Amino acid sequence: MPLVSPDNSATSSDEIMRYPFDTMRTVAATILSNVSIALSEHEIAWKKAQDYVQSLPDPLQPAFMDVLNKHQQRIRDSYKWQEDFAGALFNAIDTVSNTDSNISTSFQKIDNAKFTGFGHGHLIVADE
Repeated sequence: MPLVSPDNSATSSDEIMRYPFDTMRTVAATILSNVSIALSEHEIAWKKAQDYVQSLPDPLQPAFMDVLNKHQQRIRDSYKWQEDFAGALFNAIDTVSNTDSNISTSFQKIDNAKFTGFGHGHLIVADE
């Protein structure tokens, strides 16, 4: 969520939106780190669970594995969602940052351009 400078007028078009890119990057990196650690711990626990189920009598193994497989798949899906979210956050940071730079560059070009007049309601800028 962008940070908006405090202003008494909620409808002001002069509000400055600031995105805390460093904080957003830290959050995304923390999510990825936590997911990596949790997934490693999950792999260890999953191996122990499989070993335990394999020690059970044969008639019980398929029923237990059916339940456990569904559970562990939901856990993996949760980790995948978190990884995807962190990736989307990194992409959003890049997109907003690049858009801001592109807009700034566009305005600088306009400021330095040689204007030749107006045409069909638009400002005409001479190509250099």
